[in-house]
Amino acid sequence: MMKLGVLLGAVLVTPMVYADDSGFYAGLGGGIYANTLMSNDSFYNPISHNGTPTGTSASLVLPGAGGGYRIFGGYNFNRYIGVEAGFNQNYASDIMSTALTFGLAGQPNFLQLNTYDVEAVGYLPIFSTNLKLLGKLGLDYNVANFSFGDLSSGYSYAASGASGNNFSIVAGVGLEWDLFNSIILRTEYVNYGNVTMNSSVGELGTANNGVVDFSVGYKF
Repeated sequence: MMKLGVLLGAVLVTPMVYADDSGFYAGLGGGIYANTLMSNDSFYNPISHNGTPTGTSASLVLPGAGGGYRIFGGYNFNRYIGVEAGFNQNYASDIMSTALTFGLAGQPNFLQLNTYDVEAVGYLPIFSTNLKLLGKLGLDYNVANFSFGDLSSGYSYAASGASGNNFSIVAGVGLEWDLFNSIILRTEYVNYGNVTMNSSVGELGTANNGVVDFSVGYKF
């Protein structure tokens, strides 16, 4: 056990052992939402029973914590700066749909966010280690789709869902570990911006696409 600890410590803190200064890399990650959907207070989605309005509505939509995956690749010009592009697909569903539909039994509401991004990446090596602080700044394109869960038999919403898309600013911070000069291990928080979604009965709300991501990559 002691030998394993010594080996791990040597890999992490060996002075001046760094990954190659420049080159291509690619990786795959998974993440969890930091924020999902902020409902528009004025949104009103009336519920009907067998085609007849019931007078009730679903005016509040709050999907719970979600997750997804990320595919990315990039090029580092040197130890301090590079460029990166990627694709994220993230999901969230609520666990409160019964409460949000005035006690009517139903399936959870569902939110999906697809993001295409490109950004500059800056690195700040931590002296005498293979660890680096990193920061990101760039541009992305978000596509959001929201669907209401099915209600119990005979009941239906006036709007079955909502959608929206836009360009936004990407900004993030994180920590990277260059392992064996070729493997990248990262943890980071990235905010991909907000997306306003509209439905057939009005503006639903704004999805805040912020993700805590854990990823692994390989340097070529």
